[in-house]
Amino acid sequence: MLKLVLSLFPGFGLLDRAFEHAGCHIVRGPDQLWGGDIQNFHAPSGVFWGIIGGPPCQGFSSCKAMYTKKHDDLVGEFVRVVEEAQPSWVVMENVRGAKNSPHLPQEWFPINLRDWDCGGRTWRRRTFWIYPPNLIFTPPKRPGKPEYSVLATSWKTRCSTPSSKKGFRGQEDISLKKAAELQGYPELVEILKPLGRAYAVMLLGNGVPRAMGDYIATNMLNIKQ
Repeated sequence: MLKLVLSLFPGFGLLDRAFEHAGCHIVRGPDQLWGGDIQNFHAPSGVFWGIIGGPPCQGFSSCKAMYTKKHDDLVGEFVRVVEEAQPSWVVMENVRGAKNSPHLPQEWFPINLRDWDCGGRTWRRRTFWIYPPNLIFTPPKRPGKPEYSVLATSWKTRCSTPSSKKGFRGQEDISLKKAAELQGYPELVEILKPLGRAYAVMLLGNGVPRAMGDYIATNMLNIKQ
């Protein structure tokens, strides 16, 4: 049976790639990054097996003070589309601060993952809200200590200081090639290169690392259609 999955706020589509690798067919919804408007988007009911994605996190981020404009809470738009589509399952990714959104359904189960523990190369932590609940569990803590973490703000010197305090190297010196390798997608370097280093690293840092995405996708695909 066709495993059709709708991706909301797909960004550069790193989480999409993990689900595609697992055998799903992805339909990408609108994203502000590419000039799309979720408020004008409506999903048909009963078409999509699952919905994945991550609403913009700037309003919930610990680095939100660096942004010059106010960012809307679009978690409500994500939830609206889910209610329209009525999928079998949902995976919503964001920073931990998104737990304060008044739009989050109480039945969506939060789980905190670290890329290193999922088999990846970075320190990066992300929070996923899962429905139905208790489908994914935190993997065992992996021995060792990652040296880097690729952030959306990795190219901004002013955000490298708090990152260094968390125990990994400063981020301002990460090249596009290094960022792509750390995120698990070295094949994307040539595709991203024309965009310029700063913007390309931002796209990679905004995305879910490959190992973490594979961990999520593998677990979710155990759900019967």
